Amino acid sequence: MPKAKENVITQVVNTIIQVKMEERNLSRADMARRLEISPVTVTKALNDPHRDWRITTLDDWANAMNCDLHIEFWARQDEPEQR
Repeated sequence: MPKAKENVITQVVNTIIQVKMEERNLSRADMARRLEISPVTVTKALNDPHRDWRITTLDDWANAMNCDLHIEFWARQDEPEQR
């Protein structure tokens, strides 16, 4: 995958996490306590446009926010479905 596309995906994931934290009234310090990591690590993770999020890490963050992680694959609108 081209680096530019990876950066966009990471930035979207970072934004989704930050929005969900705001909706749940969770500060970065709250997340750090729940994840048992330092607040600096939380800040670095959320500010890093090149972070390589692993599914297991995203699941840990979802659990810390008392959320379920859902990953979906949707058919592209610009291509016919292949069988």
